Amino acid sequence: MTDRPYSWHYLSGFTDMPGEHPFLREARGRLALYRNAPVPLPEEGVVCGVLDQVLLGEAVTNRINRHFLNQPVVEAILASPAYSDGEKADLLERLERFRPFLLSERVEQALDEDERVADEALLATSNHYNGHQVVDFARLFRGGIPGLLRDVDAALDTMEDPEGRLFLQSLRIAWEGAAMYILRHAEEARRRLREADPSQEERRRLARIERNCLAVSHGPPSSFEEALVLFWFAMNLTDHDSIGRFDHDLRPFYTASREAGMTREEARALLEQAWRMMDRNGAILNMTIGGRDAAGNREFDELSLLVMEVTRDLGLKGPNLCLRVDADMPADLWNEVHGSLAAGQALPALYNEDLIVPMLLREGIAPEDAWNFCLAGCSQVVIPGLSSFACDIGTYNTLKCLELALHEGIDPLLGRRVGPPVPPVSAMATFEEVLEAYRVQAEHAIRVGTRVNDKDHALRTDFASCIRSALTGDCIARGKGLFQGGARYYAVQNEVVGLTNTANALAAIRQVVFGEHRLSLSDLVATLDANFAGEEPLRQYLLHRVPKFGNGIPEVDDLRATLAREFFTSLAAHPAPLGGRHWPGEVIFHYHVQYGRATGASADGRMSRTPLADSAGPSQGTDMEGVTAILQSMKRLEFCGDRYPNTCSCLNLKFDRKMWKSAPDRMAAMLRVFMRSVFQLQVNVVSARDLEAALVHPEAYRSLVVRVGGYSAYFTCLDPDIQRDILARTTQEGF
Repeated sequence: MTDRPYSWHYLSGFTDMPGEHPFLREARGRLALYRNAPVPLPEEGVVCGVLDQVLLGEAVTNRINRHFLNQPVVEAILASPAYSDGEKADLLERLERFRPFLLSERVEQALDEDERVADEALLATSNHYNGHQVVDFARLFRGGIPGLLRDVDAALDTMEDPEGRLFLQSLRIAWEGAAMYILRHAEEARRRLREADPSQEERRRLARIERNCLAVSHGPPSSFEEALVLFWFAMNLTDHDSIGRFDHDLRPFYTASREAGMTREEARALLEQAWRMMDRNGAILNMTIGGRDAAGNREFDELSLLVMEVTRDLGLKGPNLCLRVDADMPADLWNEVHGSLAAGQALPALYNEDLIVPMLLREGIAPEDAWNFCLAGCSQVVIPGLSSFACDIGTYNTLKCLELALHEGIDPLLGRRVGPPVPPVSAMATFEEVLEAYRVQAEHAIRVGTRVNDKDHALRTDFASCIRSALTGDCIARGKGLFQGGARYYAVQNEVVGLTNTANALAAIRQVVFGEHRLSLSDLVATLDANFAGEEPLRQYLLHRVPKFGNGIPEVDDLRATLAREFFTSLAAHPAPLGGRHWPGEVIFHYHVQYGRATGASADGRMSRTPLADSAGPSQGTDMEGVTAILQSMKRLEFCGDRYPNTCSCLNLKFDRKMWKSAPDRMAAMLRVFMRSVFQLQVNVVSARDLEAALVHPEAYRSLVVRVGGYSAYFTCLDPDIQRDILARTTQEGF
């Protein structure tokens, strides 16, 4: 009913039986949601499922491995005359009983004061991600929901551990509810066929919806259309996370349907429907295509090409398309990449499997699993259906470490101690002493961050994660969920922000204080604390007369490499709570803006509270020697890719549209050269004039798409600071 847009279905199911194990309570919450949530059908097409929109009206949700309290919904229910006093009292009573299960409440109690203070500016650890994941879509396609339930029953037959049995029972309850949720869409289509008087075309569409939903609620898909419908339902059920190897998983159904008479145009129409559903959803939905298998066979075919075409031609911000590339990729495919990037969406992003697969093998990933890798979230490497890598659970601000080193461990913006004491700058007589003070702060950040990571995992051990765990090997066989050690592969994927700024700032201190003796370290720090007030000539000198990373200058590039090597090595020495270790990375989402707001002016000429560098590449506007010089600098970071299977050498480039389109062969050759050295490359092809105009007339540029930090977004919808950050990035106009 339109006058009752809010509900607490999940909360009701969770709290109906207070004495039950949390696994079963989570499952009953899911079941209550799937039984009662509205099931609106799309106005066009046959791809169904808008659970994300429905959840906006739920008082409590269980999403991405965390319980959320939607306080605005609770307040709206309490203020609305559409709900009786008895219903409101029921809601409040259930919320009170539910409160101990909210992760935010648990975190608040678990963290000590040092950890809370550090979380404000130095690092971000416990959060709702934990983490981006790709479930086993291929397994779901093979047996459907009935096949999944049969696997659960088989495990129950031999499971002796009491908690393992409870876990498996929770999976059965939740997935029976999932089948019911899909079936309810078929029933809704049937109701509309009976009660409405649709056109003949609409009748055919509703009949297809009924047929597809009935089929995939009772068994595995038998066609490309049914597989695509089940895929989107699975995305709904698994919290609209990452998609995985879309062409690889759907290829058998595409091939069979094409052989059975489905035209390429019909397949394209189905993909367009799915793409529009993804766009309405709004999340960063990472989709991987292409690559090779363990035998070296290339997995790029008609479906892969169609995915690229639909992404390019629709001009939407997603899916967040990722292409696995290698040194031997044929020229015609590189030309296809060039053409897609010329459309201006910065899609696909490119991932170097010649670097990634060896990294995974060194981490003990089995060869057949390593060759099946895909990307999740923005750009994190995962093993689909087998891993739980807690993506983005830890992020670190190295420029803040340097700021603390220059202020005896005190954060000058917070006015509080955040790091351990170090000597005052007046006592630092050499550059090596500055560097050592920075290292003390960096080590402290890592110790605090990994300690909070461990606590974060411990706080979730009563989460069954019913839907995701069932589609993650080997959870069913082990009778354990994602937070009890059921997955085959574990790690914690962290992101390290600000290394380029830190290197540039330290290079400036080394030159102007200890090399040229232009001013004392104390005077420089005082100038930074005053945000360069009255010292603009000095700021310009620091910006333009001190070497910056990204210009092919060994002295600063080598410093940048040393800082990364030290931080990454120390971080990776910490074991992850459930297995594996902490992996560093430099795909930074929008943390560079968030951390920039919390960090004062720095010796690289950056003003207080402005964004940090957006990736592992150069800082905004400081790369002045063209793309060849950037490549020379990035090659000096190659050691990162030798050790850690996360996006350590992520590069974000912005090209002038005219340059990109005027020399396609040369641009394609440039892509090939870059991808021999970097882990990941994302390319914005955009006119600076368009970006500037979009700031003034956003209504005329609603469809303008840009690459941010591992994902694409509509430029006019971005935070103003992120808009200015993208505009400040150097536009490459030459080699």
